[in-house]
Amino acid sequence: MFKRIAILGEIGSGNLGDDLGYLLIKKEIEKNFDFIQIDWVTPSRFSQLDYMGYDMVVLGCGTLLDRAGGHYVTKLYDMQKRGIPTAILGSGLSDDKHIPDTNEGIQIYDKVMQKVKYKYLRGEAPDPMWLLGDQKTEGGHDKIGINMGFAGYTVGSIFDIKAKVEALRSHLALNKQPTKTVTCWGNDNAWIGNPDIEIDCNLESISKLNELKAIVAFRGHLGVVAACCGVIPIAIAYSSKIEKMYEGVGVPVTFLDVDQKDWGNKVEDGLTKGGDFRNAIIEAQQKVQTKIKEFCKEMK
Repeated sequence: MFKRIAILGEIGSGNLGDDLGYLLIKKEIEKNFDFIQIDWVTPSRFSQLDYMGYDMVVLGCGTLLDRAGGHYVTKLYDMQKRGIPTAILGSGLSDDKHIPDTNEGIQIYDKVMQKVKYKYLRGEAPDPMWLLGDQKTEGGHDKIGINMGFAGYTVGSIFDIKAKVEALRSHLALNKQPTKTVTCWGNDNAWIGNPDIEIDCNLESISKLNELKAIVAFRGHLGVVAACCGVIPIAIAYSSKIEKMYEGVGVPVTFLDVDQKDWGNKVEDGLTKGGDFRNAIIEAQQKVQTKIKEFCKEMK
């Protein structure tokens, strides 16, 4: 039977979580159907939900739910009121400190959670980005990647963040640890400058991460992608969503407090957590594949 699915998100905007997450989820869903149409739908294209006849409207992994009445949770609520089934595949819930709850927003969120046909939230199972699986290659693995990430705009002064990063570089240089600047797409470059490594959804570009030993990452999903390449993730935990990306996954991650004055010693500790964690990545990938299969059964 032919099916149509719409996956909502900031897809196509240069956000690694939305873009690569969409491609990985799409590929996994397609394994379970002979004939299926999967479209990505951003807020600017919400009108197509009115006439395309979708069998399911899904919130994907890179886009967060909120309890403030934001456009994604409100659109799911709108679809449910019209009798169109909805699902959540790996999305998380935004921090109240970043997007404050409202009474109306809490009511909408609760109603969506009650009526959603299939629910797979980040933290209840591994993040969908672990579908990438084992991408580690031999050789390299001697440099420390540093990603300031676009998220830096949301957590404080750009000057404070840059000062912390430069202090970290100096700390690592004193310990003879070479570093490389890593960005995702062009919107990181706008305030970071020319990167040493630029990552997008292409597996060839992702393979460049294999020359790293570890990565200090603002972008949450960049840390997950790097871990799939055998790189030790050191994640800047500016939001609870960062910790949830690694929840239930046996990868040796270190979390940095965004308000911590000096990251140097904590990063040094993180560098000692190496080893081969391929089995943990494969296990996480299999858990996500199971979740996608469950969703597909609900579709059939």
